[in-house]
Amino acid sequence: MNTRVRFRFVRFRNYKDFRDYSISLRPFNVMVGPNNCGKSTIIGAFRILSEGIRRAKARKPDYVELPEGPTPAYPVELEGLPVSTENVFTDYDDSEPAVVVFGLSNNNRLKLVFPEIKKCYLVCEASTKAVH
Repeated sequence: MNTRVRFRFVRFRNYKDFRDYSISLRPFNVMVGPNNCGKSTIIGAFRILSEGIRRAKARKPDYVELPEGPTPAYPVELEGLPVSTENVFTDYDDSEPAVVVFGLSNNNRLKLVFPEIKKCYLVCEASTKAVH
């Protein structure tokens, strides 16, 4: 039995050029396409997630006020990441958060929430029990 957790999909909402976009993932993926079609945006989201996971391993979550109410979340330090994070909101519209959801094969989700400019939180959503 294979117990390795893998990414099943990534969904972008109000994130950079992706107003509402999702991709399905398989165990092996190749991205190809012309310039400015979003390949680097997708890779950048995974880089930010990696930083969020690194931080989450080292500390307990803070409770932050997100649109769904007080939520346990891990602050993600964007400064110094090799990713452009100045303009994370589609069409510069920051009236709603930019969100990237990573769906996992165990039905859990990792969510990057950008509630305002230069702020990012990692939220872990479990399908059955709390994520630690």
